[in-house]
Amino acid sequence: MLDDTLICPKTQGRITIDDANGIARVAGSDLSYPIKDGIIDFLPETEDRVTKAYDSFASSYDSYMSLSAWYWKLYVLIFWGLLDDKEIIHKILSSIPDDFAGVLLDVPVGTGIFTWEKYRSLNKARIIVVDYSLAMLQEAQKRYADKGIQNVTFIRGDVGNMPIQAASIDACLSMAGFHAFPDQDQALHEIARVLKHDAIFSGCFYIKGKRCLTDIIVRTVLCAKGWFTAPFYNEQECLAKFGEYFTTHFTANLKSAFYFAMNKK
Repeated sequence: MLDDTLICPKTQGRITIDDANGIARVAGSDLSYPIKDGIIDFLPETEDRVTKAYDSFASSYDSYMSLSAWYWKLYVLIFWGLLDDKEIIHKILSSIPDDFAGVLLDVPVGTGIFTWEKYRSLNKARIIVVDYSLAMLQEAQKRYADKGIQNVTFIRGDVGNMPIQAASIDACLSMAGFHAFPDQDQALHEIARVLKHDAIFSGCFYIKGKRCLTDIIVRTVLCAKGWFTAPFYNEQECLAKFGEYFTTHFTANLKSAFYFAMNKK
């Protein structure tokens, strides 16, 4: 479905999918990448602290994000200082039109808990979901299958070196994951690289300097566990860095959570 969009992150060679042998081949080379139960793995030998952190958390992630247990509600109230941001999340997802028919990139996809309802309406789109964690991708894959969402390509890859052609993506969602990227400047550069002119870029993530208790928990607990990766942007840095590549449609913050919808310059 995406032979014209995927490239090798090492050689920039074009990728072709060989379903019969369960591999993604690199044109003009002997190099290939495994396809594991429908997930193209561009990081087959990578197992670092971030991967381990999110692999171990994948089975609990939905419970955390949906606040289905009292202890998650308590944790979120202590950590974020709020329990409800559904209105702004809806506004972010609404930046992608329901009749969208282009190529949509979702990085990191997590378990798909934020996006499955939106994606079920995007049956004309081609959707690429990328995550560093194979376990997170497997959870998203199960959710989308259960919901009948079939127009999705699952990729394990590095947002700082994505296996995607330049200027080939019409829209990008990045929900609650930018703060985990090992190199946020490089991630931002890569997202801008793969987006077409005037493409949509929307999402949300943690920014520092808005709530002291949140900043302390991030520094002392979440960074140590590999769920967040320093250094982080504050709001002014975020607006300046994003402004190098994007024009702003809207931005907002609820305490330490930054929300945005922008277009590629």
